[in-house]
Amino acid sequence: MGTAVRGDVWQMPCGSANSDNDLRMGLRAFRDAPYITPQEYLEGELLSEVRHEYAGGQVFATTGASANHEEIAMTLAADLYRHLEGKKCRVSKSDLKLRCKINHMENFFYPDLMVACDPKDNHRYYREKPTVLIEILSEDGKRDLVEKFLIYRSIESLQEYIVLSQDPNEPKAYIHRRANNWEQEVIVTGMLEIPSIGFSTPLRRVYRSAAELEQGSE
Repeated sequence: MGTAVRGDVWQMPCGSANSDNDLRMGLRAFRDAPYITPQEYLEGELLSEVRHEYAGGQVFATTGASANHEEIAMTLAADLYRHLEGKKCRVSKSDLKLRCKINHMENFFYPDLMVACDPKDNHRYYREKPTVLIEILSEDGKRDLVEKFLIYRSIESLQEYIVLSQDPNEPKAYIHRRANNWEQEVIVTGMLEIPSIGFSTPLRRVYRSAAELEQGSE
């Protein structure tokens, strides 16, 4: 019943404002939105046509991805899938949630790519013990490089967090490894290496499909 009562909260962040007054009213309503439990969030996501992330009792709509974003994510996901086939680790794309706790508060995110290796970490809708998390850099770069990094590195199982730029003409990977005390390493050429799962590939290969897409649109 709780999810049904709060169904309008799921749609509110995605609504369009027809005037400044509509926008102010929408923002006020969002600030005043009731606390939503993790269970209500999970139930709401099953019914919602729009995906949301969850932080500390509030839900936030996720935006759609660009064509480059999808090409990069799909290319790397396919390479990781082939590499991990027959092994205990599994790669998932952005439809599977990540559950994590920060200061005893529940959070749910949709990482662009996630590799999990614990066979006991097998909930139907989320993972809790990822080994690798990968995000494609959003327009709000601070969210991926700062905010999510600070959250993700607190996950005990996580070994590597990687953020990839969206521009196929300027490939760039921001790499954070537990083994290096989470110091950021930036590469623009050479090999993209993920030692925790024994994977490596030329960085340019990750961007090949996105580059072909851009060339075809010229």
